[in-house]
Parts: sequence; structure tokens; C-alpha cells
Amino acid sequence: MVAVAEITGPELSSVIAIPKNSILEENERSYVFKVLDERAVYTEIVPGVTINEMVEVKDGLKSGDRVVTTGLNLLVDGKKLKIVE
Repeated sequence: MVAVAEITGPELSSVIAIPKNSILEENERSYVFKVLDERAVYTEIVPGVTINEMVEVKDGLKSGDRVVTTGLNLLVDGKKLKIVE
């Protein structure tokens, strides 16, 4: 037996979404390394809805902010970054 269901909910528009793998969990809180002046800035965020591999950010980032997506385990707050686009 096979069942197919379509679940609908509120449509999200104008949201900030980042890759799930850019989020670090610590003490039940979520953090990212935000890029600011070519440095990694450890920043707390409030995640929202996850769709596939993207996570809505309800608070902590604004439109246009950049986050580190790879090599997170090598970073500490304030570390100088080499940006590769």
C-alpha cells in the first residue's frame, strides 16, 4: 500500500536562508561564522523552517550578510579569512 500526501502551509517570501551545513550547535543554541571585514565573527542566530538543505534565519543575520560554509572546524572568532567565491 502506498499513500501520497501533499502538505501545504504558509508560503515563505523575503526570508534569509543559509545552507544547513553552515550552522553550528552549542548548548542548544545555533551559531554561524559571519564574514565581516574579512574576519570570521561567531554569531548567534535563530533558525526557522528547514527545507531540503536550506534553513530560514529568523534573527541574527540581515540580507546581504555572508556566512562561512566550509572549514568551520578550523575557525575561531575573529580569525582572518581568505575569501574564495
